[in-house]
Amino acid sequence: MNKSGLELTVVVPVSRMAGKLDLFKKWILLAQDKPIFVVVIHDWRDEETESELVDFLYSLPNKRAKFISGKFGSPGATRNQARKFVQTNWVAYWDSDDLPNVDAVLAAIGKSEKGDEVLIGSFETMDLNKGTRRTYSLPMDWRLGVATNPGLWRMIFRRELLEKMKFSDLLMGEDQLFIAKIDVFSRNTRVFHEIFYAYQIMVDQQATRSRNSLKDLKRCLRQFSEAISEVSNLNKDYYQIMYLKQIISSIRHLPAEDRRFALGKLLDFVKNNGFLTTLRYFAKIIHGH
Repeated sequence: MNKSGLELTVVVPVSRMAGKLDLFKKWILLAQDKPIFVVVIHDWRDEETESELVDFLYSLPNKRAKFISGKFGSPGATRNQARKFVQTNWVAYWDSDDLPNVDAVLAAIGKSEKGDEVLIGSFETMDLNKGTRRTYSLPMDWRLGVATNPGLWRMIFRRELLEKMKFSDLLMGEDQLFIAKIDVFSRNTRVFHEIFYAYQIMVDQQATRSRNSLKDLKRCLRQFSEAISEVSNLNKDYYQIMYLKQIISSIRHLPAEDRRFALGKLLDFVKNNGFLTTLRYFAKIIHGH
């Protein structure tokens, strides 16, 4: 705990979420007596979202929150605005339409040691329309668990690790690129089987449903390929699994006119890694789901 008595800074980018902030408001209210500082950054697209955020945040009895608004253009560029407002040793990046387990995260921070750089927990997905949840526990090989389900929101980062790192301005895939650039698999990491986060699926505003975001998949594949060329060979298999998963996702989601690019990347992947190795990676991806 630092001198302010706070243990965690949470960065929450928000955009076009008017009338859809119920989960965000729920955990913020539940965390009012917790030692956390929240930086809410509105990537301005509409006045309604801004008004709802301002009214809610200013109504809170506990004022340990910072509100920033501007036209930043992407989730990564939005998150970058929070750097100078981090007040704690640990930092989390959470989304405004999900439900983090604040108590579990704070308990993990309490168990962390001086040399720890990253804390990673289990997570669950939730479909609020169907009322269903599914838990993803970290396997014995935690790196494989993260490679097949690389959610940034299940990770807590030591502040010093982030001081020279910035998120890409990609509209899609910026989390995976950040994980590769920071080389999570080579860091001093402590893992927890407790659920850190509940991630909402089947949501209309999710990036996978946006054509504008899909156009960035091609750029993401290029940048991710460059990033993993610089990581430690010791853990390169895990990044190759992440890269193959991105290629497969691109083939599934890209418009027909751009799908040839992703298929070309798949052929290059097989050529560089071998057919049998590619099959082995693919099996690990399937098993991880």
